Amino acid sequence: MSKSELPAVYIAIFNVMNDLDAISKGRRNQQQGYAFRGIEDIYNSLHPLCAKHGLVTFPRVISRDEQIYENKNGTRMIRVVLAVEYNFVGRDGSVHSCGPIYTEAMDSSDKASNKALSVAHKYAMIQTFMIPTEDLDDSDKETLVIESNSKKNETKSKPITPALPERVEKQIETKKELQNRAAHIDAMKKGKWTLEQAKTWVQEFYGVDSTIKLNEDQYKELCETFASFSFDQAKQALGGSK
Repeated sequence: MSKSELPAVYIAIFNVMNDLDAISKGRRNQQQGYAFRGIEDIYNSLHPLCAKHGLVTFPRVISRDEQIYENKNGTRMIRVVLAVEYNFVGRDGSVHSCGPIYTEAMDSSDKASNKALSVAHKYAMIQTFMIPTEDLDDSDKETLVIESNSKKNETKSKPITPALPERVEKQIETKKELQNRAAHIDAMKKGKWTLEQAKTWVQEFYGVDSTIKLNEDQYKELCETFASFSFDQAKQALGGSK
């Protein structure tokens, strides 16, 4: 089949790809600080090219799921998951279907579906036209961490407790470890504890292998012990209290 025999929708897609420049990730996620391309960036680049080459897209939502939660601040949040198909249509009426694309978004008001549709369209266009960028990581604008409340859940479906991304969990754990290490090292110096004595004390007195596993009260008690007593004094003063 020659190029002239191709349906207009495919010729238009090829022409748009040929004219389209890279769209860099010039925006920044406010919660986690990474760069991303917004839907406005995609539209601003593609709209004139699609108009020039005779190409339009039509969305069709084939499924929608909604759940309602409260976040950690007690704010009511709506989480929507959509499955969206897109039809790319050329000047001669020829059609190319794309999808379904599964997308989700959260909002405290009435914008969750709007956000999910924007993300679905953004990725349909990015993947269809293989829009280049200097950064290959995918990203979205907002990262909302929510806590489900089964008593106040307003849907019949079982609430989902979202987990923090692994890299965020590691960042939090690492930060806490560094803070704890700085605090108990200062306390150890005051009480003239050696590192081995400190490790032994944590293992024998609290039954854990790391200070990261202590609760706030235990950690406070540990630092006070390090600062106030030597290893032998601590054994005599506190050794029989656990």
